Amino acid sequence: LETDGDGSARLMRVLGLSGFASALGSLASVARTKLVAVVLGPAGVAVSGQLSQALLALNWLATFGTGAGTARFVAEALAADDDAAAGRVVRSAGVLLVGVALVLGAAGVLFAEPLSTWLFGTRGAARWTLWLAASVPAAALLSLSTAVLRGASQANRLAVAQAIGAVASV
Repeated sequence: LETDGDGSARLMRVLGLSGFASALGSLASVARTKLVAVVLGPAGVAVSGQLSQALLALNWLATFGTGAGTARFVAEALAADDDAAAGRVVRSAGVLLVGVALVLGAAGVLFAEPLSTWLFGTRGAARWTLWLAASVPAAALLSLSTAVLRGASQANRLAVAQAIGAVASV
């Protein structure tokens, strides 16, 4: 950490932007839960919880922890002024994440009814499974973009990406 005035100001700005994005995410979560409760009632809140947990599991499968590694390798390449290496890291991570996410999304679409039965106990919730399948590639792209922005130390753009993710999650 820098100890001069500019370093402290930058740190405070980054912390403030990150805090704002986190608060926006929390507000989006509360709004989503309230909307589900009003529209679908208590049973809808339970289904929403199941969907959220299933989405978290699918997102973990789609990204399998590559965010930290991508951020680290991008940061190392940029610190060495090696834009070509940074580009290779981003392309490799992008192909890997998007490829896996598309395969998982396609599997979700193809097997929507059996997954619906397994996740929700009824084949009638297949449309919810389709929403899950559609969200996996979007989550992978968001994961990749936030990792790249972290690696490139782009705090302002990272906060914007997190805010877009929070709003999109409603």
